[in-house]
Amino acid sequence: MKRKASIILILIFLIPLFFSSTQIITTEAELEKIIDLDSNNLNEFDVGDLASDFNITDVDTREDYSLSDFAGKVVLIDLWATWCGPCEVTIPYMRDIWDILPHDVFQIISIDVDEEEPDQMVSDFRNSNGMDWIVGIDYDSYTDTNYSTGSIPTFYLIDQIGEIKWKHIGSQDFWTLFWAALEETGIDTDAPYFNSYDISIDSELSIFVPTIAVEANITDYLGFSTLSVIISSSTEDKTIQINIEKTGNFYIMDKTLTLDPEFIYGESNIEVKIKAIDHVGNANTTTAVSLPVTAYVDAGPPVLNSISISYEIIDETKFKVTIIVEITEDLLITTAVAKLQKEGATVKSEAFEPLNATHMSIEATILNSLANPEDLVAVIHLVDVAGNEIEESYSVVPGKTSISWFLPLIAIILPVILLRFRKRK
Repeated sequence: MKRKASIILILIFLIPLFFSSTQIITTEAELEKIIDLDSNNLNEFDVGDLASDFNITDVDTREDYSLSDFAGKVVLIDLWATWCGPCEVTIPYMRDIWDILPHDVFQIISIDVDEEEPDQMVSDFRNSNGMDWIVGIDYDSYTDTNYSTGSIPTFYLIDQIGEIKWKHIGSQDFWTLFWAALEETGIDTDAPYFNSYDISIDSELSIFVPTIAVEANITDYLGFSTLSVIISSSTEDKTIQINIEKTGNFYIMDKTLTLDPEFIYGESNIEVKIKAIDHVGNANTTTAVSLPVTAYVDAGPPVLNSISISYEIIDETKFKVTIIVEITEDLLITTAVAKLQKEGATVKSEAFEPLNATHMSIEATILNSLANPEDLVAVIHLVDVAGNEIEESYSVVPGKTSISWFLPLIAIILPVILLRFRKRK
C-alpha cells in the first residue's frame, strides 16, 4: 500500500513537469514559426529600389487610390497607427510640409497599418490632427507586408519615376532629413527670385539712430527655409534672421532693424544684403548696399560720480538693496549692470537698458534670500559704446547707506565738533 502511494506521488510530481516541457517546446516552435513568417513578410525596400504599386482606400471619402495614380509626382508614404507616439510627433511636421509644397507635384499618403483599429477611430484621429492629405487603411495588408520594417513610423520618399530616394524609421530628425532627401528628387532646382528689394536709412545711421529699413518682394517655388539680412562692418559680419509673410505666390518682407551701437561704432559705412535659402538648399543673395555711418568719437570711459546703497529687511529671509548711481558719459553707455556678490560669487544681478545721457541715475531693487547678508558687496559694471569699461565695488552695510556718501558728511561735521570741543576747553 505504501509502495502504491509512493508511485502515485511520483506520478503527481512528474506529470506537470512533462506537460510543462511540452508546452515550452511548443511555445518555442510557434515563436520560431512566427519569426520566420515575419521575416518572410518584410520586404526591405531600400534607397534606389523601385517602389511596388499598392491600393489604398481613404478612411473618410472611401475613394480608392493606387501609388501609380501619382506617377510624375513626389510621394511621401507614411506607415503609422493612432496609438504610436513617435508617429504623432511627426504629424505637425507633415502638416507644415503639406502646406509648403505644391500639391500638383507632391502627395502624402498616410497608411494605418493596424488592421484592428476601427475605421471611425482612424477617421477621428485624422480629423482632430488636421491630416488633410490621403489617410487610408490597407485592408489587404499589402503595404504592411511589403513595405514594413517592423517599426513605425516608417517613411518612404518616392520620386517622379517611382524610385525610392529616402527611407526613414522613427521621428528623430524627420524634418531636417526630409528636406535633404527632397532635394534628391529634383522637385525644385530654382533659387528664390527677388522681384524687388530696398535697403535704406531714414536720415542718418549712427550709434544714436542705429536703424535700417529693409523691404523685399520674393518669389520661390517651395518657400523658404531661411531669410536673413547680412550686415558687414570692417571687422565682422552679423546675420539677422527674418520672419516673412506669404501673399499668394509672393513673399513680402518689410522690416525696420535695430543694430547694436557697438557694431557700427567707429565705422564709416556698413554693407547690407538680403539672402534667401529655400527648403532644398537653393540660395540667392542681393547685391550689397553700402550705407554711410555718421561717426562719433568717445572721449573716454564712463565716470561713476557717486553711489548710494540702502538696505531694508523684508522678512526673516529676504531683504532689499537699492542702488542709485550718478554717472557721467560723453556718448553712450551700452552695458550697465548692478550685482550683489558674496565671497566673490554673484548672488543677484540686474541689467539695465543702454542709456543715453550725460548724467543719469540707476535704481536697482534687488531681492535676495540669503540668511546671512553680511559681507555683501555691490558691484557696478559699466561699458560704453567704444568698449571702455569700469567696474567698482562697494560694501553693503545693513541699515545704512554706502560709505561713499558718509565721507563728505564726516568731512563737514568733524571740524565743527572739534571747534566746539576747543571752545569748551
